[in-house]
Amino acid sequence: VAVDPGSYVGDTIAFKHYASQKPGQIPGDLRVVLKLRAPVGAEKAWKRSGKDLRHRLNLSLREALLGFTRRIQHLDGHTLEVTSRAVSKVGQVVRITGEGMPVKDAPSQFGDLNLIVAVAFPEALTEAERLELEGTAALRTISAAAASPGSARGAKSEL
Repeated sequence: VAVDPGSYVGDTIAFKHYASQKPGQIPGDLRVVLKLRAPVGAEKAWKRSGKDLRHRLNLSLREALLGFTRRIQHLDGHTLEVTSRAVSKVGQVVRITGEGMPVKDAPSQFGDLNLIVAVAFPEALTEAERLELEGTAALRTISAAAASPGSARGAKSEL
């Protein structure tokens, strides 16, 4: 069965006059209802939401702070290169226009690809790493801004 790109689960494909045949009667139509097969391998990382696709973008802490370049193999086999020099936050959505699913009955139109940022934090820091980070001016600036009055109504908490 040929399935049009961009078809949805539950769509019906009809084949006129392909059903059972009886002498003296016109055969009925055969209808195929689309179901979603279980994803395998790398397909499991992709989620469809209408005409858009979602995919998790795993970053190291260094990449999240300093930027990254990542190559992603798309479902159809082509490779995307995604580059950012900005700070990336957990849960941030990087939208790539036109890299989602094809729109049914409009083969030149595509949805968007939404990359959801996930950041791998270290489990622990050595004392040397902790001292190095504490000496970083950029982190002191961030800490001062987060502790400004009104951000937490002067409350102090420790983890």
